[in-house]
Amino acid sequence: MAERTGFLKLVRTYTGLASALAFNLGTFGVTVSKSVCSPGFNCHGCPWSSMACPVGVMAYGAAVRTFPALAVGTVLAVGAVLGRLVCGFACPFGWLQDLLHRIPTRKFGLPRWTRWTKYAALALLVVILPLALGFRYSGMLKVNKPQPEKNASGGLDVTVKVTNYSTEPLAGPALDVVFRDNATKQEVFRERREFPAIAVAPGESVALPGFTVPNMLNSADLVVTSPQSETKLGYHYELYYCRLCPNGTLSAALPAALGASDRTLLASYWGSPLRYSILAFFLIFMVLVSRAFCRTFCPLGAIYGLCSRLALVRIKTDLRECVECRLCDKACPVDLDVRKEAGGPECIACGDCIRACPKGGIRRQVGL
Repeated sequence: MAERTGFLKLVRTYTGLASALAFNLGTFGVTVSKSVCSPGFNCHGCPWSSMACPVGVMAYGAAVRTFPALAVGTVLAVGAVLGRLVCGFACPFGWLQDLLHRIPTRKFGLPRWTRWTKYAALALLVVILPLALGFRYSGMLKVNKPQPEKNASGGLDVTVKVTNYSTEPLAGPALDVVFRDNATKQEVFRERREFPAIAVAPGESVALPGFTVPNMLNSADLVVTSPQSETKLGYHYELYYCRLCPNGTLSAALPAALGASDRTLLASYWGSPLRYSILAFFLIFMVLVSRAFCRTFCPLGAIYGLCSRLALVRIKTDLRECVECRLCDKACPVDLDVRKEAGGPECIACGDCIRACPKGGIRRQVGL
């Protein structure tokens, strides 16, 4: 029996490895647009990642109050066809969990209530909190087109209106006034103007006091920008899923901390002790409990679980063939009562129970 179930474990090992490579083509120097979401759980903050993480896109979309149609559409389309088969065969993080669980040590089960925590993580950390609290923006100063007028001395009197699109007041706006040569596009003049006595409230538009610059409009273009136009994002709370995700810590935070990738928008949070503690906890958890992360904290698994009953590919049991041997339950990597729960939200459709059944009463069904 071990040989029969071991075959599928071997298949999952190779398909998991293949999915890890497919979702991280940057490993081979292949550049792919991250506008496409991966069907498996794979952090797009990883320096080698070639696809976006649907969970990260959903959480970010909720935070900026935008419906992430591509991410949601991808997950629902895959879930409607394959259900949690993706979890069993095409998830890089699931593949890692299977490898770690093979480490010889005492193994443990989980109480049934823990299966609900991944749905709580999906609802609270991916949707509700980001949607309710969003981001805290700073540095979003928009500079409108400057209005230059020639003065009596031959120079230019320039007036500029700025708008603060951030969620925080901006004190002391500054402008960079630049002339670029029409032919070469090179800078021929640069000057910074500061207005320390002025504060711009969130959402407010203010016309800054006029100033004078040399008139170079015959040979150069006038461009006015602000160093405060660089957008920065902060968080109203610590419990943002991407900042707690052990997959993100392992594949993005650690490489960033070790200098393997450029610091991103979240760079100041890569070194959070909380996220490294969560990673350490789950790595140990995965050794002791089969598919520990999938069963307790994976929002993507929760979404696929909700799709599983309607999926075109799912596990079905024929209770008329059952002889109560319970070999299917012993083979199940997620500790299900297979006769009742095969093909349900917690079933990862791995097929171990199919090969374990001596009567052939469990099969993989394709179709409505």
